[in-house]
Amino acid sequence: MKFYLRVFLIAICFCSSKASAQQIRTIEVPDLQAILHPPHDSLYILNFWATWCAPCVAELPTFVKAEKQYKDAKFRFFFVSLDFKKDYTAKVIPFIKKHLPESTVYLLGDSNYNSWINLVNPEWQGAIPATFIVSSDPSKCKFFEGEISEKQLFDSLDTLK
Repeated sequence: MKFYLRVFLIAICFCSSKASAQQIRTIEVPDLQAILHPPHDSLYILNFWATWCAPCVAELPTFVKAEKQYKDAKFRFFFVSLDFKKDYTAKVIPFIKKHLPESTVYLLGDSNYNSWINLVNPEWQGAIPATFIVSSDPSKCKFFEGEISEKQLFDSLDTLK
């Protein structure tokens, strides 16, 4: 049953992100877990960030560039904001519309990070920015904690094309 639920949630995420150029949605941990299990022929790049995190904001243009360059590859980019709920309307949404206008952005509604960080990756200490390249093939999965350079990101994606 869990398998079918995951497939259903992935299908919803995939279909909804294609419905419009800008997709901003609040998700909870179960939704996040579904995104962490992509279909067998896709690679998902998840970037955990926040508007108050200077290194996070500094690396966003690199991800936007990669998202455009690899738009025809079987890569899907997801930006998961760890901003506080109270800041969504006044700060986060305007920031996203300005800096990530064509991207799929999720606002993670669960701020109890210690309850779900290990579900994402046991190696993750919780620092952001954090980037995960996830695949159904474990040999293709990668994890970067801290700011990722353009070279690191593009080299990683080039080897996985």
